[in-house]
Amino acid sequence: MLTNQEKDAVIYIARQIMLSYRDVEWEGWKQLVEDELLERGWPIEKQQEALKLVGLFKKKTL
Repeated sequence: MLTNQEKDAVIYIARQIMLSYRDVEWEGWKQLVEDELLERGWPIEKQQEALKLVGLFKKKTL
């Protein structure tokens, strides 16, 4: 389960990537978020939860 701080971090990362790569399709955008989480050392389980959250965030913003 993601903590509120982790959720905030994921949304921040997603927002930064979305603003930086506006012309990237959803799968590419999702991969960029996943890569960023990997770089930050997030465990696989938390990455999966984070990507679900990113999917919800994408639906709300686009």
